[in-house]
Amino acid sequence: EPAMIDATRTRSGNAFVMPAIRGTHQSSVLSEMSSQFHEANSAVPGRFCMDNCPVSGWARTNLVFGPATFTWDFVGWIGGDYNRLWIKTEGDLNLRRGNGVQGDLQLLFGRLIAPFWDFQAGVRFNGIMGPGRPRSGRTYAVVGLQGLAPGNFDVEPSLYLSDRGEVAAQLTVSADLYLTPRFVLQPRLEVQASLQGDKQFSTAKGVNQTDLGLRLRYDIRKDFSPYIGVTWQRKYGGTASIARAEGEPASAVAFVAGLRVSF
Repeated sequence: EPAMIDATRTRSGNAFVMPAIRGTHQSSVLSEMSSQFHEANSAVPGRFCMDNCPVSGWARTNLVFGPATFTWDFVGWIGGDYNRLWIKTEGDLNLRRGNGVQGDLQLLFGRLIAPFWDFQAGVRFNGIMGPGRPRSGRTYAVVGLQGLAPGNFDVEPSLYLSDRGEVAAQLTVSADLYLTPRFVLQPRLEVQASLQGDKQFSTAKGVNQTDLGLRLRYDIRKDFSPYIGVTWQRKYGGTASIARAEGEPASAVAFVAGLRVSF
């Protein structure tokens, strides 16, 4: 697979980020200890809040560029100590002729239920469109958790129920492993499964896809970290058969390089 370039930006100034007062909310501590939120909550005055803080916010954006694809992944929240509105969106734009774009948007209410753990519930819209194929979409009810497990692993399990009664699940696990004070190794695993499958979205029942990644970054500063890495995506069972029938590989490896910036 050709090499891909992954550009990362955290705490985006144009993504509903509002001023906060100094402090350390429990979810902010989780942020400092975890890969997902480490850059969002660096030890910079005026960035966090605790106890009865007013509205604050945080956002992270990943943009992956390849010779035939463009991928985005955005996560952000706005709220206070215990209640937050989460916005998550990710998707792929296939630049090959005859293919289109597939993406989803989630709007979730988050509630701090234990130290380092948020309960999340809301809605998700998943859509796909492109030349020569019918426009389609699904709406889901979403429930999930997001938090820090023993061993400082970021864990994010989610359960989806579609407007057609289809049940799907996703589990994401990642961690920051400090080799030195500046070199950080980040493994990441994502598993997707479906109870019934959805041929319109090229998935079959059972465990249908895993994504395994490993990145090595160098923290020049807390807010400036270049990195290199590799990702391996594999489809299983009926999902792999559907991918082959559509002319796509069931397994693919890609090398990534990028820059993580927070402000």
